[in-house]
Amino acid sequence: MKKAGSAKRSGEKLRALREERGETVSEVANAVGVVESSITNYESGYRVPKDSVKKRLADYYGVSLEWLFYGSEPRQEEENAVRPAHAKTILRELEINLDETERGVKITILFKTR
Repeated sequence: MKKAGSAKRSGEKLRALREERGETVSEVANAVGVVESSITNYESGYRVPKDSVKKRLADYYGVSLEWLFYGSEPRQEEENAVRPAHAKTILRELEINLDETERGVKITILFKTR
């Protein structure tokens, strides 16, 4: 029983994080490498992700694994973390700034995904 309550609380946190960011289930599923139904099941508390998926979800949302899945510590976000969902916006802004200043400059930015 305790596991079900814990899964439900984690699921509520997952849903709240996704909705805060205005993302779809499909976007999150693609970002962490699972199928959409898995995200739906995690959010509803029907299933608990494997440890490797828990880590990817916490990293994706930029919160601690402990807060997201295990309980009591306050929510902590990583400072200066670039979220994959925001990377396109950052790149667009960078592109606009470069176009406005110098042409012919090529910058390659690699984002490591987990």
